[in-house]
Amino acid sequence: MPGWIEAILIRVFSAYSIEIDKRQLSQNYLQLEFNNIGNLELNYFPHDESLLISLGVKHRVDDDTIEHVLEANKYSNQNSLSPTGHIYEDKIVLRLVILRENLDFINFEAALNNFRQVNQSILGE
Repeated sequence: MPGWIEAILIRVFSAYSIEIDKRQLSQNYLQLEFNNIGNLELNYFPHDESLLISLGVKHRVDDDTIEHVLEANKYSNQNSLSPTGHIYEDKIVLRLVILRENLDFINFEAALNNFRQVNQSILGE
Protein backbone atom coordinates (compact mmCIF):
# COMPACT_ATOMS: atom_id res chain seq x y z
CA MET A 1 0.00 0.00 0.00
CA PRO A 2 1.41 3.41 -0.84
CA GLY A 3 2.79 5.41 2.06
CA TRP A 4 0.24 8.20 1.65
CA ILE A 5 -2.64 5.74 2.11
CA GLU A 6 -0.91 4.07 5.06
CA ALA A 7 -0.56 7.52 6.67
CA ILE A 8 -4.30 8.16 6.24
CA LEU A 9 -5.24 4.80 7.74
CA ILE A 10 -2.86 5.14 10.68
CA ARG A 11 -4.10 8.67 11.43
CA VAL A 12 -7.81 7.76 11.26
CA PHE A 13 -7.55 4.53 13.24
CA SER A 14 -5.33 6.24 15.83
CA ALA A 15 -8.17 8.71 16.37
CA TYR A 16 -10.41 5.70 17.14
CA SER A 17 -7.69 4.28 19.45
CA ILE A 18 -7.37 1.28 17.14
CA GLU A 19 -3.90 -0.08 16.60
CA ILE A 20 -3.22 -1.51 13.16
CA ASP A 21 -0.80 -4.18 12.00
CA LYS A 22 1.55 -2.37 9.61
CA ARG A 23 2.72 -5.71 8.17
CA GLN A 24 -0.77 -6.23 6.73
CA LEU A 25 -0.59 -2.84 5.02
CA SER A 26 2.46 -3.93 3.05
CA GLN A 27 0.28 -6.75 1.67
CA ASN A 28 -2.43 -4.29 0.51
CA TYR A 29 -4.79 -5.68 3.12
CA LEU A 30 -5.92 -4.84 6.64
CA GLN A 31 -8.34 -6.65 8.93
CA LEU A 32 -9.44 -5.46 12.37
CA GLU A 33 -12.34 -5.28 14.81
CA PHE A 34 -14.06 -1.92 14.35
CA ASN A 35 -15.68 -0.28 17.39
CA ASN A 36 -17.50 -3.45 18.47
CA ILE A 37 -19.56 -3.22 15.29
CA GLY A 38 -17.90 -5.98 13.34
CA ASN A 39 -14.94 -7.17 11.31
CA LEU A 40 -13.52 -4.43 9.06
CA GLU A 41 -11.47 -5.41 6.02
CA LEU A 42 -9.60 -3.07 3.70
CA ASN A 43 -8.31 -4.20 0.33
CA TYR A 44 -6.13 -1.91 -1.75
CA PHE A 45 -6.14 -2.39 -5.53
CA PRO A 46 -2.96 -0.90 -7.04
CA HIS A 47 -4.15 -1.02 -10.67
CA ASP A 48 -6.65 1.79 -10.07
CA GLU A 49 -5.49 2.92 -6.61
CA SER A 50 -8.87 2.18 -5.04
CA LEU A 51 -9.69 0.96 -1.57
CA LEU A 52 -12.47 -1.56 -0.90
CA ILE A 53 -13.87 -1.31 2.61
CA SER A 54 -15.97 -4.22 3.88
CA LEU A 55 -17.57 -4.43 7.30
CA GLY A 56 -19.22 -7.65 8.44
CA VAL A 57 -21.73 -6.40 11.01
CA LYS A 58 -23.08 -8.32 13.96
CA HIS A 59 -26.77 -8.70 13.19
CA ARG A 60 -29.08 -11.64 13.05
CA VAL A 61 -30.38 -11.90 9.50
CA ASP A 62 -34.17 -11.97 9.56
CA ASP A 63 -36.95 -10.31 7.57
CA ASP A 64 -36.81 -7.07 9.58
CA THR A 65 -33.04 -6.80 9.18
CA ILE A 66 -33.27 -7.43 5.43
CA GLU A 67 -35.89 -4.70 5.18
CA HIS A 68 -33.60 -2.26 7.02
CA VAL A 69 -30.68 -3.16 4.70
CA LEU A 70 -32.78 -2.55 1.60
CA GLU A 71 -34.03 0.76 3.03
CA ALA A 72 -30.45 1.86 3.82
CA ASN A 73 -29.38 0.95 0.27
CA LYS A 74 -31.95 3.36 -1.17
CA TYR A 75 -30.03 6.24 0.37
CA SER A 76 -26.52 5.02 -0.44
CA ASN A 77 -26.77 6.39 -3.99
CA GLN A 78 -27.20 9.90 -2.59
CA ASN A 79 -23.71 9.90 -1.07
CA SER A 80 -20.67 8.42 -2.79
CA LEU A 81 -19.17 7.63 0.62
CA SER A 82 -22.13 5.59 1.90
CA PRO A 83 -21.77 1.82 1.94
CA THR A 84 -24.25 -0.61 0.49
CA GLY A 85 -25.52 -3.58 2.45
CA HIS A 86 -25.17 -7.12 1.17
CA ILE A 87 -26.29 -10.38 2.72
CA TYR A 88 -23.80 -13.23 2.57
CA GLU A 89 -24.97 -16.50 4.04
CA ASP A 90 -25.81 -15.61 7.65
CA LYS A 91 -24.28 -12.15 7.95
CA ILE A 92 -24.63 -8.64 6.63
CA VAL A 93 -21.65 -6.99 4.97
CA LEU A 94 -21.47 -3.27 4.29
CA ARG A 95 -19.21 -2.41 1.36
CA LEU A 96 -17.79 0.70 -0.23
CA VAL A 97 -15.10 1.42 -2.80
CA ILE A 98 -13.24 4.71 -2.51
CA LEU A 99 -11.50 5.69 -5.72
CA ARG A 100 -8.11 7.34 -5.72
CA GLU A 101 -9.45 10.82 -6.47
CA ASN A 102 -11.67 10.65 -3.35
CA LEU A 103 -9.19 8.91 -1.06
CA ASP A 104 -8.06 11.36 1.60
CA PHE A 105 -8.24 11.69 5.38
CA ILE A 106 -11.55 13.55 5.48
CA ASN A 107 -13.34 11.21 3.06
CA PHE A 108 -12.01 8.05 4.71
CA GLU A 109 -13.13 9.30 8.12
CA ALA A 110 -16.53 10.30 6.66
CA ALA A 111 -16.87 6.85 5.11
CA LEU A 112 -16.25 5.15 8.47
CA ASN A 113 -18.84 7.41 10.09
CA ASN A 114 -21.28 6.45 7.33
CA PHE A 115 -20.60 2.78 8.06
CA ARG A 116 -21.54 3.41 11.70
CA GLN A 117 -24.70 5.31 10.71
CA VAL A 118 -25.84 2.63 8.27
CA ASN A 119 -25.19 0.00 10.93
CA GLN A 120 -27.41 1.98 13.34
CA SER A 121 -30.16 2.31 10.74
CA ILE A 122 -30.07 -1.45 10.16
CA LEU A 123 -30.55 -1.88 13.89
CA GLY A 124 -33.57 0.40 13.57
CA GLU A 125 -32.06 3.09 15.80
